Amino acid sequence: MALSEHIIILLYHHIAEPPANAGVRGLYVTKGQFRKQLAWMIKNGFDFTTFHQLAAGRAPGEHPTVILTFDDGHLDNYTHGFPVLREFQVPAVIFPVVGDIGKRNLRWDVDNKWPVDMMTVHQIQEMAEWGVEFGSHLMSHVRLGHIEQSTGRRELTESKKRLESITGQTVRTIAYPFGDVNPKIHQAAHKAGYQFGVTCEPGIATPEKPPLLLPRNVVKGSKWYHPIKFRRMMQAFKQQIERS
Repeated sequence: MALSEHIIILLYHHIAEPPANAGVRGLYVTKGQFRKQLAWMIKNGFDFTTFHQLAAGRAPGEHPTVILTFDDGHLDNYTHGFPVLREFQVPAVIFPVVGDIGKRNLRWDVDNKWPVDMMTVHQIQEMAEWGVEFGSHLMSHVRLGHIEQSTGRRELTESKKRLESITGQTVRTIAYPFGDVNPKIHQAAHKAGYQFGVTCEPGIATPEKPPLLLPRNVVKGSKWYHPIKFRRMMQAFKQQIERS
């Protein structure tokens, strides 16, 4: 399903203060920073949507459109991010690692020094009932291009099926872990029933882009990055869309 408009897709991970031993502090956007970002986007004329709304035939708006996405399904998305979404009545899309839902002190890598907690089934259901959309980030946090194709197909199909049973939603979108996608993975995602796929390639999602290979833009949370680069990035995207 091709897009009918230009869309800025943003990628978040944590909505929390970075722990002292966090190896990648930029993945943490504080609740205060997140709130200021939403307030700034609303003030500056950005609209918000989801992939569900696009699939339902949402008519393009008059203003630049943003989709907020969150990878992994961290607990802080619920405890810190969800209250801000509700405050501003802004929709979002969360991509949990389905096999890790509800886990505590999780480490995906032996070198990972900061264990993380994940959202529970109940929390996901609460968010889904409010209007948050959920998409797949596979059953396990793996690079699809580094595993057997048959295993990758199971990751795509089982995560979609399991997440649909939890949320009661049709799962339309896949967020490829690490942005790892190639033509075979693209084809497998299509066969598994996904309509949209998001990568880690920066840029604007346009009608010319393959809907299963849409770019996203990582939002970082360091003190200097938040007020300066975020606004510059969004202003540049807005100007680019207005010229198109």
